[in-house]
Amino acid sequence: MSDYPTSHLPPQTPEELEPAKVEWLYGTLDETSPDAGRGRRFPFWTCLTFLAGCLVVAAVLLLLLGPTIPAPAVAEPTPLATPTPDAAATALAQLPPTPTATPAPPTPTPTPTPTPFGKFNIGDRVTIAGTGSRGLRLRSGPGLNYPTIRLAKDGEIFFVMPGTGQELVYPMASNGFLWWRLRSPAGEEGWTVENYLKPAPLITPTPTPTPKATQP
Repeated sequence: MSDYPTSHLPPQTPEELEPAKVEWLYGTLDETSPDAGRGRRFPFWTCLTFLAGCLVVAAVLLLLLGPTIPAPAVAEPTPLATPTPDAAATALAQLPPTPTATPAPPTPTPTPTPTPFGKFNIGDRVTIAGTGSRGLRLRSGPGLNYPTIRLAKDGEIFFVMPGTGQELVYPMASNGFLWWRLRSPAGEEGWTVENYLKPAPLITPTPTPTPKATQP
């Protein structure tokens, strides 16, 4: 603030002093603070910021220390009612099981032996005849394609045996012949054709009569 002393100035008229007062007044206003002479004011924005911070702190404390939200209750499943068996079912369950009959094993069916339809029967005694010196082939099976076991001579004795059981008809027909299964007295077996066989029955010798004693 500037003061203009008036002791060293020459006396001036009121008209002369008016401009100087106006200049002095403007100079005083420029040097004086706008808040000079007024009471101290609290900043508005500072108060507003403080209140906003308090609200934020209160909201955080409310979230952290607020009441606990109870968990939703889980409904317990209602157990299903177990049906009670009636008296008939209970009595039936208490009955002893009926024993199951064990089926008897099937009786094996015996394979029938073919009945000979030729001129011989099983067990007949036969002999080779009509081959001369050539003999008759004794084969391992009923047919010309089977290998030869040996040659049987005229007069040899054999016995008629049953078939092997695989023949539908016995004697076996093959290659235009009827085949018989024979066995020699020594145990040798083979097949041969019927054409050169003839019965050889056992001949029982006629006993010689004992002469009677003559009376004297």
